[in-house]
Amino acid sequence: WSASLDYVIAQRAADGRFLSREPKGVALNLDQNQYRALMTDGLNFTNTVEPLAGAVQIRVVLLDRTSGKIGSVIVPLKP
Repeated sequence: WSASLDYVIAQRAADGRFLSREPKGVALNLDQNQYRALMTDGLNFTNTVEPLAGAVQIRVVLLDRTSGKIGSVIVPLKP
């Protein structure tokens, strides 16, 4: 099983401007045991993001290039 994932971690200011955008990609090539584990446990990514001055939210967008499915999450930051 193989897949190609693209994701972006972006920080936005109160006026809607992007303060930063970090595009990244991940290629997966799984054997049967790894695929079963992924289907049972899910796929976890860990990334530390230091909020920039003026950032009010962090947005993460993920694209599964194989299926075309896309998802996102918005994390509000406290002032």
